[in-house]
Amino acid sequence: MASDDDVVPRFTTDSETDRQYSRFNARGSELTVRLLPPAVEDNHDSITHFQSSVNDLFDYALRIVDDSDMVGVTTHNEVNLLDKAIGISFRPKD
Repeated sequence: MASDDDVVPRFTTDSETDRQYSRFNARGSELTVRLLPPAVEDNHDSITHFQSSVNDLFDYALRIVDDSDMVGVTTHNEVNLLDKAIGISFRPKD
């Protein structure tokens, strides 16, 4: 059985800050992360790797969130700034 030390990370956290969302009259946390490319020994296709990376990211981001807390996600392409951001609107975690 693999330990947590044996798990290859699928993303890095660039920053984690508290933020005021005046539009929603709420405080929250904002994470800025980068998804990492597959490890050399990873035999999965790119879609499977992406899905696993996003699942790991959600597990990390939701680790201290209560079921009634509001959660939203925005993704953007840092390389091509002409691409529009993709978002999932705020909704309760549960």
